[in-house]
This record gives sequence, structure tokens and C-alpha cells, in this order.
Amino acid sequence: MEISITCDVFSRFSKIAASIRPDDQRAYLRSIWLEVTETGDVIAVASNAKIAAVEKVGKSEHKGAKFNVCIDDALVNQCETEISFNSSVTFVNNPALKFVSAKTSLGYVHAGNAGVYTDQKNEFETWREWFPDELPAEVNGGIFSNLENLALLASSSPTASVVFQEIIDNKQPVIVQDVHEPAWLGLFMPRPDAQTRSPEPFAIPDWVQ
Repeated sequence: MEISITCDVFSRFSKIAASIRPDDQRAYLRSIWLEVTETGDVIAVASNAKIAAVEKVGKSEHKGAKFNVCIDDALVNQCETEISFNSSVTFVNNPALKFVSAKTSLGYVHAGNAGVYTDQKNEFETWREWFPDELPAEVNGGIFSNLENLALLASSSPTASVVFQEIIDNKQPVIVQDVHEPAWLGLFMPRPDAQTRSPEPFAIPDWVQ
């Protein structure tokens, strides 16, 4: 099972994966999920449980391939070095051995296992369920996010410029799109405390009048 993605995608998505809280028991979230759909689309997914980025990054003949890849510092640094050369990184998964090899276009070979495996339920398997069935028709509260996650999600997009969905319901994931690249989508996951943090949509305060 082989999947190739550009070093640019790997670098952008590794930032989200690296932001997992150290005390989060789902260590596998510190990885990038790669899969090839039945139509041959290569999908990359990264999440820190508060935000998520999903991007259709190419085509592949290896339909059905899917696995998590590590964000080892050496591999990330190498990919960042090779971005200017329009390089890619190719991952080859051996499920029987639970081993993934990684090699870049310029010949760098990752020294260890580039795969990330878990005995837990892998939430990346069902990433499509993170999206709402349909966009909300009515506003319900406002979105809450700190600057770090907002900047992190935007930086994972191809142009680092995003636009929010028109109507926001803070009980549902809030979707953002890259301004120029429709192959990328971002998500702000709903927070349990969303209603108390932001009970009403933002309004212009009276003191501005």
C-alpha cells in the first residue's frame, strides 16, 4: 500500500498533528491520516481534537490504502527543506509488519517506522462523520476559538487564507474553506462549553454608536 503526498502538504498538516496536548490519551492523533478512496483520490487528514484539516491532495492507483504516518522531527524538517524543490514524500505501508517506510523525492529515507498504529478506536477512520449532514439554516450562538487554533488551522490551508461558512451553529462543527483552493476544508469542532462561552452571536456594542 503506497501513498505519496507533497512535502508541502506534509509540512502544513504536521503543524496540527504536533499541537496535540501531551496529556491526550489518543497518541495516534499525533500523526497524519492518509487514505485513497475508491475513486482514487488521495485524502490527507490532521486533527488535534479541537480543529481538523482535510485536503484532497492527488490521485493514486492504490485504492483502499489507508494508514497513519508519523510527524517525526527529522522527517518534517527534511520535507520543509524540499518544499522549494516541489518534492513529495512516499509512504509504503506493510500492514502485516505494522511498518511504514518513507522516502522523499531527493532520496531522504526515514530511519525508523513512519507508521503510527493504535489498538484504540482510530477516529480518523470515520473522519467524514465529523462533518454535519448539512449546513445550518439558522444562527445558534457564535464560534469560540483561541488565536493559536485559529492561526494553526489557517496555516494548514494551501494559501493560509480562509473563509467561514455563512451561518454558524455552535452545536455543530464549523466549516472553513481556503479562499482559493476548494480541495481543502477546515473544521472547528463543537465545544461542550460553547453555549456558556458565547450564548449569543456577536453584535456591535452600543458604545460604537
